[in-house]
Formats: sequence, structure tokens, C-alpha cells
Amino acid sequence: MKKTVSVLIVILIILTSLPLTASAANVVDDAVSWAVGIANDDKHGYDQTNRYGPDYDCSSLLITAYKKAGVNINASYTGDMYDAFIKSGFENVTKNITLSKGTGLKKGDVLLTPGSHTEMVSNVSGSTITVVHASINENGGTTGGKTGDQTKKEICTKPYSNRSGGWTYVLRYKTSASGWIKTGNDWYYKNSSGGNAKGWLIDGENLYYLHATSGVMLKGWQTISGKKYYFRTAKDTPSKGPEGSMCIGWQKISGKWYYLHTTSGVMLTGWQTVSGQKYYLNSSGVMLKGWQTISGKKYYFRTAKDAPSKGPEGSMCAGWQKISDKWYYLNSSGVMLTGWQTVSGQKYYLNSSGVMLKGWQKIFSKWYYFRTATDAPSKGPEGSMLKNGTVSISGKSYKFNADGICTNK
Repeated sequence: MKKTVSVLIVILIILTSLPLTASAANVVDDAVSWAVGIANDDKHGYDQTNRYGPDYDCSSLLITAYKKAGVNINASYTGDMYDAFIKSGFENVTKNITLSKGTGLKKGDVLLTPGSHTEMVSNVSGSTITVVHASINENGGTTGGKTGDQTKKEICTKPYSNRSGGWTYVLRYKTSASGWIKTGNDWYYKNSSGGNAKGWLIDGENLYYLHATSGVMLKGWQTISGKKYYFRTAKDTPSKGPEGSMCIGWQKISGKWYYLHTTSGVMLTGWQTVSGQKYYLNSSGVMLKGWQTISGKKYYFRTAKDAPSKGPEGSMCAGWQKISDKWYYLNSSGVMLTGWQTVSGQKYYLNSSGVMLKGWQKIFSKWYYFRTATDAPSKGPEGSMLKNGTVSISGKSYKFNADGICTNK
């Protein structure tokens, strides 16, 4: 008897040390029971304006159902449900479900297409699957109907069916006591022992960083071990990923482009080659555009006006480039060239600003003629130097030697 009492005391101590969360089974049963009860009560109909009782819309019905079951969900509509439900102890099980038939679905699963519609699985019996949902009012609209269910279909249960194009997500309440907890405006991740996880955290397909001391989920720009990372904020979600998740690849933040390493998420600087294109990121990680002087050399990186027809915005230009109606020549390394240049067998002269000269030009006290738009392309490329022969220009005959020097001007 004493041994039994001792064991019970130990179990009681362990239970009281765990987070005070209801079991997953009870949460699901309570949420489904409440939602089905609303569907069976004609006092409740569909409305998107007065949506938190007595009428509901598709999202407020499910959000309220799980709140009534004790889950702290900070969601307001289908567009932010994914992020909020994941943070509140749900997991994305879409890949485990055959959406066409509903195989793999369980009671309480949330079917979600962000920005469109959501339903909840209310019962699974063999191959027979039933869902509960709020659909549309008696006028075929979303607002302005009478309070209560006028058609007995505004909020109802029905057989499961896949949406056109398939449900985007299937979310399931986790059986584990661990998961995301929101306290005030801050998110924490409770581990299986009930404590706050700290440091790097992998949750599903996303990577998060929790403050090393408090465990609060970090957002926005963060410096960790001397390296900069960006974690999504509320402005970045839910279309781009869950709030707090680490960003990788190209990211437009506050109107500027950054490139974050595709594996580690570290913000990169300096020269970077991405998908075969070269870019330059300054010391703050910002992608540069337009004319830039780097290590004493001039380069041109495509702007929004140049992209995407000529190449991605911010990518380095090479070869002939017409910029602000002037021609420049950038070598294969992207460096802007000046002076005499031979390109495809033709000689050109680029002034100290890199601009290709045309027409009559006096260079080092000698006269040269470079083809203009009216001379090209039949007689040669625009800007290319005349040489070896006699040419009539503006009604007068001029002679040019092999070096392109005019001998009678």
C-alpha cells in the first residue's frame, strides 16, 4: 500500500511539472463537439460581418471551436490561420493525406486553403468522412442575411470532398505537449519537458532562433555569433512563410534586395554569383543597382528599367550597353572600359566617362571619324572607326589611312 501511494505521489509531481495543456484527444473532441453543436442549432447562420456569434463564417467557426477547446489561437481569417494554428500546436500533415479520397484524415483535422475556405473533419468511419463548415447565407452572399440558419446549410455537416485544385493544407493538433505558446506579443516553444526551447529550432520545414536566455522567438534582422540573419515578421507572412522562420535566398526587405545563403541563411556581402548572374552586395548586404565604383573600377548593374528583358534586376552587365541613350562597353568582368577598344574587329573610342564617341572626333591632335546612326549598320556598326579609304561626309571627300587618321582635314 505504501509503495502504491509513493508511486502515485511521484506521478502527481511529474504531472504538475508539465505544461497545463489539455490532451490532444480531449481538445479535438471538444472542438468538434462544439462546431457540430453550432451546425445543428439553427440559431446560428453564416455571416462575415457578425462572425463571432451567433453567426459565424468558415474561419471564425473553426478558430472559435479550438479556442473553446482550450487552444490559444491568434488567427482572424483564412489568410493567417496557417501560421497561427502551427504556432498553437498544430502540424502540417498534408503530405500524408490523399486529398482526392480523404485517405489519412482524422477527426479534428483542419482543411485549409488560405484566403478562400476552411473546413474541419467532424467524423471518420471507415471510408466515410464527414466535415463541418460554414458556407454561405440564404441570399447566396457573405453578408446581409438574417441571423440564424435560414437554409439549414449555412452551417452544416456534409460528406468530405476535395476542393478544385486540392486543399492547400491539412493541419492536425499534435499529440505532444510540446509546441508554440504565445505570451503577450511574444512566441515561445515549449519542449517536451515543459521548458522554453532556446537557440536554433527546426520545426517542420522551417528554422527559427529562440533567444539564448529568455527563449523568445526572434524576428527581423538578428546578429547571431557575428553573422546576420533575417527572420520573417508579421508583414512578411503568411504568403512567404510562418512568422519567425528564417529566410534564405533573395529577400526584398524595406524596399531593398538582400541575398541570404540558401542553406545557412547568413546575409552575404560582396560579389555573389546566383543562377549564373553576378551581383554586388554592399557591406550592409544591400544589392547594388546602376553605376557603381568598386575597388576603383566602374560597373553597371541592371535597374528595374533594364530588367527583366535584358536580365534580372541587380545583375552585372557586360559587353555593349545602352544606358540613358549612350553606349558603353563593359568587359567580361563587367569593368567599364575607356579609350581605344577593338570589339569584333572594329575600333571604337570611349571617352573618360566610358561613353562611345560618334562622328568627327579630335584625339591627341588627330582627326578621326566614327560612324553615326545614319552611317550604320549598312556601312559598319555605329561608333566604329572609318579607315583605309576615301569617304564622302556631308558632301566633302575625306581620306583615312590604315590607323583611321584623316589625312586631309
